[in-house]
Amino acid sequence: MPRSTVPSRVQVDMLLECLEERPWLATGHARTSHARDRVRAAWREIAIQLNSDENGCIKSWQQWSKYWKDKKSAVKKKASQIRTGIQTTGVDGEEEGLVLSTVEERMVALMVGRRLVTDRKKPNIVPIEQNSNQQTPPSENDSQLASLAERFIAVEEKRLENDRLVMQNQQKMLEIFLATSEAWTRQAQAIQELCAAIKRES
Repeated sequence: MPRSTVPSRVQVDMLLECLEERPWLATGHARTSHARDRVRAAWREIAIQLNSDENGCIKSWQQWSKYWKDKKSAVKKKASQIRTGIQTTGVDGEEEGLVLSTVEERMVALMVGRRLVTDRKKPNIVPIEQNSNQQTPPSENDSQLASLAERFIAVEEKRLENDRLVMQNQQKMLEIFLATSEAWTRQAQAIQELCAAIKRES
């Protein structure tokens, strides 16, 4: 029987469990060579575990990494839409069918350094380093998840704004460099013309 082309629910759960064990990997920020090597090694290990599910799909570690990145982007967009709906209408998106699934809630929790512990009655959020048996009271869970989503989106918006400012600064530096380069070129041409004029006079 051919393997599926999409991840199974078991694989998705396994992926989230692997990332909950490696919260530093969930964010995807690897700025140094050592950090990038660590990320690649972790994704190779995760890919082996995920590909062991015979009812799921087979992906390379690069493809699993991209799958997580794509899922994060989709959840960010959905969470942003829900937040916008709350801000404009004062109600959540449940009436319109725009709500986060349990899997998506786990993703949001992961991206802000938390773990969503689920049981038969109510999903529960705890810090990633906290023991899973120490659960938050169910009455506090909804507000905590909303707070986590707000924090995550705020961080992402700030990061995007910082990226925009960095790009603007880089553009300004490039313009300065080009202007300086053009000035040097004009000076070189002027020197060449001066030398040529001196030779003609001599």
